[in-house]
Amino acid sequence: MDNLVFLGDQDQSGVYVLRMAVKETFSLALGRFEGGRLLTFHAGDYVYVGSALAERGATSLAPRLLRHATRSGGLSPHLIREQMVPAFAAVGLGCPGLTPPAGKRCFWNVDFLLDHPAVEITQVYIVRTRRCLEPLVAQLLLSDKHTQIVEKGIGAHDHPGATHLLGVQAPEAWWEALTTRLAQL
Repeated sequence: MDNLVFLGDQDQSGVYVLRMAVKETFSLALGRFEGGRLLTFHAGDYVYVGSALAERGATSLAPRLLRHATRSGGLSPHLIREQMVPAFAAVGLGCPGLTPPAGKRCFWNVDFLLDHPAVEITQVYIVRTRRCLEPLVAQLLLSDKHTQIVEKGIGAHDHPGATHLLGVQAPEAWWEALTTRLAQL
């Protein structure tokens, strides 16, 4: 399994799918989502669909992914972060001298989940494109029988009514096939 899967063209923008492993069940508020109500995350796999459509700067694809792989408050980053900088350089993603952020402040719903020590980003599917594919990718995953809605509206503040964080109960072959499904968009 490749931890970082690159698809698409040579753009510095695109859409991505974070595969996350939750090692143990816990409850957590995702910032102000639903008034700070605690949500339960059961052990297993989850996906988050996001996008970074700027061609340069902090809101382009490489810095956004490095930010996701960074935890706040001096906590250790996700293990995959160490692979990101050299892999991004090898495919021309990000500017020369790109470095991970020293830390971050939790802002998006997914930031709070990614900050939890029982959560680890295990794989990232990266589709380099200028096209706004985030809603299409989210719908592709949402309509799959192997995914479940965690809570309607999570992670999709710019797409009202959508959900971009899903639980996944699927064999490894499903994850391998996801590369092909994303490449066909």
